[in-house]
Amino acid sequence: MKRCLFLILLTALFLSVVGTGSAAASRQFHCNEQDFTIQIPENAATSFKSNTLTVYVENDGYIPYVMITRRPLDMKLSNPTNYLNNVYREHMENQYGDNMIGTNPAKKYEMGRKTLVGARYMYKVQNTKVCLLRLIEVRDDGDVEYAAKYIDGDDAATMDVLENVIRSYSTGTADDAGTDTILGGGEDIIPSKSSGSAKTGTSTSSNKNILLDSNGVTIELVSSYPFTSANFVATIRLDLLVTNKSGKKIDMTVDNAKINGVPVYGIGAFNLENGLESKKEFFLLKAETDAAIREACNPKEATFTITVKDDANYSQITSNSVTLPLNHIAAFTPYPAKEATPKPTAKPTAKPTAKPSSSSSSSRRSFYGITSMGFSDRLWANWDKKPGDLLKIRFEVLAKTRQVKSFEMVLYAVDDWGDRMYGGRTYTWVTNRQIARSVTAYSDYIEIPERSKIKTIYCGIKRVTFTEGPDEEVSDEDIEFYHWDLR
Repeated sequence: MKRCLFLILLTALFLSVVGTGSAAASRQFHCNEQDFTIQIPENAATSFKSNTLTVYVENDGYIPYVMITRRPLDMKLSNPTNYLNNVYREHMENQYGDNMIGTNPAKKYEMGRKTLVGARYMYKVQNTKVCLLRLIEVRDDGDVEYAAKYIDGDDAATMDVLENVIRSYSTGTADDAGTDTILGGGEDIIPSKSSGSAKTGTSTSSNKNILLDSNGVTIELVSSYPFTSANFVATIRLDLLVTNKSGKKIDMTVDNAKINGVPVYGIGAFNLENGLESKKEFFLLKAETDAAIREACNPKEATFTITVKDDANYSQITSNSVTLPLNHIAAFTPYPAKEATPKPTAKPTAKPTAKPSSSSSSSRRSFYGITSMGFSDRLWANWDKKPGDLLKIRFEVLAKTRQVKSFEMVLYAVDDWGDRMYGGRTYTWVTNRQIARSVTAYSDYIEIPERSKIKTIYCGIKRVTFTEGPDEEVSDEDIEFYHWDLR
């Protein structure tokens, strides 16, 4: 017995010294591009592209791998949960389209002795299910996005690498360059090679890029470039360095803004504390009308007035008129292309039927009988305009309490006057898609005609088939419809 105990202790001591056969050796790796240090497997290959360091867990250039992105200080995430659930989710949907399987919404993760916010996205490549776990660590020296991409069901080695990376992550001085393309906020940023030379009305500085220097407030232009997204179809972004020694918290507005002489909407910066030096901020020159969008996409010159006010009582501290050359910016295409809104046809002489009631304000209620599936609280839908006046549309659904195998949806449309189209016809279609419990996914697309006449789409769930347990179905009279306005 003593001999056995001695051998057990000797074995334990040996393993504690040399490690087990499965324990992988690691090495310290410094990312020069973003100035951070991590621990990675000793023989792991790495690459740096698009502001992201990739560490390959097995083979160079192939899944599985771990990714690390350090965000510049001026691109801190104000709401990581919204970023993961909406911005990044939309990015994944756009990238993988019909191959997207679903998303596990954002939640807290405890990993590497840290608390992070993360979400998981699943998509298919041929017959293989690929998972992407994306985690965000909020830090004063620049938020960090970690990600692990792996084949579903084979994640142990990847998670070990990811956890070691998170635990060992450390930085040198904060990187606040902020001009590279980063997904944060969903904007596609096209940096310029030159910021242009500003002409100012009252600047007291010889620096040609000083937009304002008066009463303790200095605003210096760093760069100007296109800034486009669904919310900023054609916008010019002005990156700035701001010094505030006015003795007051200040707001900075952009007034009377024009691009190539056409009025645009100026967006300033607000709530800047006193005593700030070299604070990164930005202004936006946002084109909203068709004429402004055309000019913003081929910019030559911008003019505007910067007005600085006391945040406490909104009294004016100083102002300055600016003329800013933009001819260093190449012509670009708005995102998305803006189309004219169709005008409704003449109101019919016949009395229109009453507009169907909508329950979109009660999205958290269970369906009549269909308690295990429903629309996401966000009520998302994606649609495209197809040739031949067709509408292609799909809807986001949520498997609430059981794993879904397939589901049947019903849809109808109304015109500008609230009349049911297609002679009152209701379209039905079945989506065969396995959706895990608590996961959201899109239905299959359906195409319907007379797109230009459609004002509102109504959709509901008729029947759900589950991988286990009885199916659920409601009568036609009890289907709960939700609506989406297309224009």
